[in-house]
Amino acid sequence: METYEEIKEFLDSRIGVEGGLTLERAALNQSNQSVYERADSYAESLGFRRLGKRWQKLDKENAVLLLSRMLHKSLAYKIELLPMKTARYVSEKFISQFDSWSSVCLSNGYIMEDTASWDSITESTFEMAFVIMDEVFISLVCVEDED
Repeated sequence: METYEEIKEFLDSRIGVEGGLTLERAALNQSNQSVYERADSYAESLGFRRLGKRWQKLDKENAVLLLSRMLHKSLAYKIELLPMKTARYVSEKFISQFDSWSSVCLSNGYIMEDTASWDSITESTFEMAFVIMDEVFISLVCVEDED
């Protein structure tokens, strides 16, 4: 699993949550927009709501942790989607697709062991979104779930 396409194919075939999994990537237009404006523009192009400054910046360690938790268990019932070791491996491979020096990671919330909190970009009961961008690409991962 070395390319974005291989990661997307793997996740699409293995993550089955009630609301769904969105994993998209696009070329990033060079502009003077802030990272928040870029995240909003991309999210909106995919049909999601804008968050503005409510996007939360993450360092790489916390980005891997959040994405791993998003892929490990469903948000509604905490049903295992992927073993944590696999979720972490996929998360690390996904984030490594972006330049380590220029990339920025954002989320719409957080997931702890027993709780989660987010600013909604969907109509779903439960959701968590993750955006990563560098100077070339932007990608959004959103896991939605219903109870």
